[in-house]
Amino acid sequence: MKSTRTRWAAHVAAWQSSGLSQSAYCRRQGLSLASFGYWRRQLRTDEPDANVPVTRALVPIQVASAPVSLSSPWVEVCLSNGLRVRLPGLVDQASV
Repeated sequence: MKSTRTRWAAHVAAWQSSGLSQSAYCRRQGLSLASFGYWRRQLRTDEPDANVPVTRALVPIQVASAPVSLSSPWVEVCLSNGLRVRLPGLVDQASV
């Protein structure tokens, strides 16, 4: 019996070689598009791209002065990978 991970890995590989969109592939195979997307992300994180170095480290950031808005409950930092970090709005810049 195939494991769930193995079964989804086979679907992802078949989709990649099919030339179909994800939704079209899932319709043809009777799969949930949401489940397919979940497993595609899970499998992608299992095998990092050999051409992209993986670095996990804290890096210093510089907080530019900006007018403080008392109407905003947080300060939001948007990273290039889409990740957003929210901090309480009236946080001291030195503590960031």
